[in-house]
Amino acid sequence: MNNEDKVSFVPATLLPKGWTWKRYYDGSGCLLSPEQKEFMIYDLETNGYKFDKNSDYDFFPLSYYYGDGVDPKDFKPFEYMEEEVLTKYLKLESPFENQRVLERINPYKELTNSLFEDFSYDELGFYLGIMGAKQDLPSKDIDTLINLCYKFNSAFVNPMFLAKNITESVYINKYITLEELQEIYYKDMDKIIQEDNFELLKNYSSKNNDYEIN
Repeated sequence: MNNEDKVSFVPATLLPKGWTWKRYYDGSGCLLSPEQKEFMIYDLETNGYKFDKNSDYDFFPLSYYYGDGVDPKDFKPFEYMEEEVLTKYLKLESPFENQRVLERINPYKELTNSLFEDFSYDELGFYLGIMGAKQDLPSKDIDTLINLCYKFNSAFVNPMFLAKNITESVYINKYITLEELQEIYYKDMDKIIQEDNFELLKNYSSKNNDYEIN
């Protein structure tokens, strides 16, 4: 048997039991599902891969090919490909995304222990406003709320005020769901903020149709 014909089978690390890498000696291979369906058909020599047999080939996100890609020395191709299957095929929550959210949120948890009560500035102000309204939110929800605060923020709005009222509207007063809030246009929210009447968010909720913005 030539070296090119040698193959090894390695269990996937991020995916459920039964997912296995089929790796050839020449740096090519694929990911086998428990049903033996082929995914992530790759070639490490060309830095190319395709999601399945019906997909087109694409390059790994390396800085050699993309200006904002990953440094080749830090890139982990098998983790990257398993992540793709995890989120796009199995529709499961990404462990890397969870880590990103935690890395974003944790520094603010530490800072709040030493800040005076009315301190507010950009993202930290958003975080303090969210915590002022509800302290037991999942990190992923906090991350989404901070992004929404950036979307609706302006130079004339106190970040803590904005974050506190948005959070209360979703989790305390239940005017609207977090998913519905993400669909609101900036101009519509700006009118609500200027009128300081967040109850008008009911107008955008699928469960409440009795409110209208004049």
